[in-house]
Amino acid sequence: GSFANMLIHRLPKEENIVWKRSYCPSCKHKLGILDLVPIFSYLSVLGKCRYCKKKIPIRYLLVELLNIALILSCFYVYGFSFLFFKTYIFMFGLLIIFFTDLKEQIVPDSISISFIILGLASAIYEKNILDSIYGLIIGFSIFFIIGFIAKLYYKKDALGFGDVKLIAAIGSFWGTKIMLLTTYFSFLIGGIIGLILIISGLKKRTDYIPFGPSIIIAFVTILVWGNKIWNLYLNFG
Repeated sequence: GSFANMLIHRLPKEENIVWKRSYCPSCKHKLGILDLVPIFSYLSVLGKCRYCKKKIPIRYLLVELLNIALILSCFYVYGFSFLFFKTYIFMFGLLIIFFTDLKEQIVPDSISISFIILGLASAIYEKNILDSIYGLIIGFSIFFIIGFIAKLYYKKDALGFGDVKLIAAIGSFWGTKIMLLTTYFSFLIGGIIGLILIISGLKKRTDYIPFGPSIIIAFVTILVWGNKIWNLYLNFG
C-alpha cells in the first residue's frame, strides 16, 4: 500500500521510484522508518506530517486499507494459486491508476503497457492466446475510434489515449468477453457520474472528467458479477 502511494505520487512526475527515498510532499523532509509503517504511521500522527505538521491526504490511508482488502479478497476467492497472483497484481495496478487519474488526470503508460505484455504472457501460460490478442485489438480499436470521433465532434480530446491503452490491457489480461462488458458498463457508469457532477455543479459540461476510474469500476463489477450479468443478457435475448 505504501509502495502504491509512492507510485501514485511519483509516476506522473516521472521521478525515480527505486533510488530516491520517500519524502513529505509538503516540506520535502525525508521520511524515517516510523513514517513508513502502513496505516499505523498515518494514525500515529493523526494524519499530519511529523515534521511540518501539514495535513496528509486521506488518500494515503485509503490506498493502504484498500490494498489489504484486495489481498484478502483475492486470497479468499482463489487461494494460493496462479489466479490469486494474476488477479491481485492486476488489481494492484488498477488501484494505482484509479487514484493517479483522479489526482493528475493521467493513466500511467508504464502500468498499462506492462499489463498488455503480462496479459499476453499469461494467456500463453493459460493457453488462450487468441482470446487475449482479440481482446487487446478489439478493445484498443473501439476506444480509439470513439476517441477519434469525439475529437472531431468536440474539437478537442474527449477520451485520453491512456484510457485506450487501459482497455487494451484489460482485453489482453482478461480476454474479449470481460473487455466488451467492461467497455459497455464503463460508458454507462461514466455517463451517470458525469451527469451527477454536472447537475451538482461540481463540473461544467465542457470540463474534463477522468474516465479511468469509470473503466476500473466497470471492470471490478464485471470481474465479480460478470457471469451473472452475461447469463442474464443471454436469457433476456
